Amino acid sequence: MNRARALAFFPVVALASMTVGAAGDASAMTLHPSHPASPYHRQYMAQALGGAPVPAGGASMPGAAQGPGYAAGKDRRFPIGFASVGTVAASATQLVTSRPQILFRPERLIVPATVAANFNIADIRVGKNSQFVQSTPIAASSFSEVAVGTDMRLDPCLPGNDITVSVQNTDAVTAHAFAGTMYGESIDN
Repeated sequence: MNRARALAFFPVVALASMTVGAAGDASAMTLHPSHPASPYHRQYMAQALGGAPVPAGGASMPGAAQGPGYAAGKDRRFPIGFASVGTVAASATQLVTSRPQILFRPERLIVPATVAANFNIADIRVGKNSQFVQSTPIAASSFSEVAVGTDMRLDPCLPGNDITVSVQNTDAVTAHAFAGTMYGESIDN
């Protein structure tokens, strides 16, 4: 993919990056502005979550739009819970919904291993949009509390919109209750 096409497809990626380590050093790496170690992380997250203000007195991220009123400390990581209404019948699918009351971008789903053993995740939706790249269910154990590499960057959810997790009970005999937690970043203006 050429640079112009990549920038059109991934416009936020082009905002800024920084190199950590000495030039030519094998351990040197370039940090994307969404990386928490990047000095541009807060500004990047503000833009990615629907605004592009820069904190007062903070360093401006190259390419970021300037804006007044970005209060330092207002972007945070929050959990949001998901629990089935009662139990999910044997071999059945149920939609489990939460409705954030502040701007929220989900980044990680955690399903306890004791629950995950009996479920597949059939879909995750933010509003009406599926966050899966295909329709094949994923084993819920992929999202257990000890799973590695399960960070996602889902669409931002506006206040009052739903985040829905479609869960399938894989036990053909017994009904089970589903519970999980989704962590993500939020900016509360």
